[in-house]
Amino acid sequence: MQRAAVDKAKAMTASLNTASDAVQAMRKDADTELKQSADAMRKLLSDLESVNNGVVVGTRSGNDVTDLVDRRDQIVAEISKYVGVSVRSRGDNDIILTTDSGIVMFDKMPRSIEFSPTSSFDPSIRMDNATAARRPGAFKIDGVDISANGCMPARSGSLPGL
Repeated sequence: MQRAAVDKAKAMTASLNTASDAVQAMRKDADTELKQSADAMRKLLSDLESVNNGVVVGTRSGNDVTDLVDRRDQIVAEISKYVGVSVRSRGDNDIILTTDSGIVMFDKMPRSIEFSPTSSFDPSIRMDNATAARRPGAFKIDGVDISANGCMPARSGSLPGL
C-alpha cells in the first residue's frame, strides 16, 4: 500500500509538472506575441504620422487627399486589431487617436509603445496589482499600463486577450 501511495504521488507530481510546463509555455507564447504586437504598433503609428502629415499638408494646400485619407483609415483599422481605438478629427483634416479607454496613442506624433518581454517564466513570477507597474511584461501606451491590472485597461482588440 505504501508503494502504491508513493507511485500515485510520483504520478501526481509528474502530472503537475507537465501542467506547469504547459502554462509556462503559454505564457511565453503570449509574451512573444505581445512583443511582436508592440513592434507592429510602433511601425503603424510611425506610418500614421507620415500619412496624417500628408493629409494635413494636402488639405491646407487644397489638394485632393482622398487616397491619403483612405491609407490613414487602413492604418487605423490595423491598429484597432490590437487595441480598441477612438478617432477624433480636428481642423485641417488632422486626427487624434486614443485607445478605447482614453489613452492617447497619436496626437500629431506617435506616443510611446512599451513592452519588455519577460526573460524567463516560472511559477514564482506573479502578475498582480501590487507589482503591475514594475512587473515584467507590462504593456504600456504613452506610459500607461493597459492590462486588466492597469489604471486604464484596454477593453478590445488582441492585446487584452494576450
